[in-house]
Amino acid sequence: MREPVPEMSRQKCKQQRGPLLIAGRRGRSRPRPIGPEGAVDESILVAAARSGDSEAYLRLAGLWQARVRAVAGGLAGPWRGEELARATIAEAWRRLPAMPPSARFGPWLLAILLATQHEAAPAGPAPAPPGPGPDHGARQGGPPPEDAGLLGLRAGLADLEAHEREAFLLAGVAGLGYEDVAAVVGRSQSAVADDVYRARVRLARALLADSTGGSR
Repeated sequence: MREPVPEMSRQKCKQQRGPLLIAGRRGRSRPRPIGPEGAVDESILVAAARSGDSEAYLRLAGLWQARVRAVAGGLAGPWRGEELARATIAEAWRRLPAMPPSARFGPWLLAILLATQHEAAPAGPAPAPPGPGPDHGARQGGPPPEDAGLLGLRAGLADLEAHEREAFLLAGVAGLGYEDVAAVVGRSQSAVADDVYRARVRLARALLADSTGGSR
């Protein structure tokens, strides 16, 4: 039985966060140097992690953790998103020995995130986030309070169709190419491109309406 993977410290997570993309790209995702030590050969870390090396897995997961948390937050909100991200990292460690040899870790990890979200979420669109309560910043172990602009963005995400929201988050936030997004969500590249375009237009309109006090 594989030992439980140890959780990353909050400081280590901050050190390994990388920049998030705003627009998707066509084609396959390109490996990007996210960690503080520069480019990392993920295949070496995957091989070590599959053999049971939990430290290799922590480093491997750290390369994608910022994007996993961002996508999870967009799908489930900041608080449930933190739980979803942790569950995804743990579930991927459990499933790693069965990861297909041809699969690449990032898209495979994000596919697990979506599957975990689908199993846990009720039917229908994600709920719009509530405004920050009086104890919002006092809770332990969660994200910090969010400003009105980010809350407006989350509300706009909640108004999207599920397939639009997933395509936008995978391409625009996680930085996957459309080919990878299509493989993760089970749709064609052209359908993914349309989903991302519609999501960006609807989000832009929602943010503009919020900024001018109009209706979406």
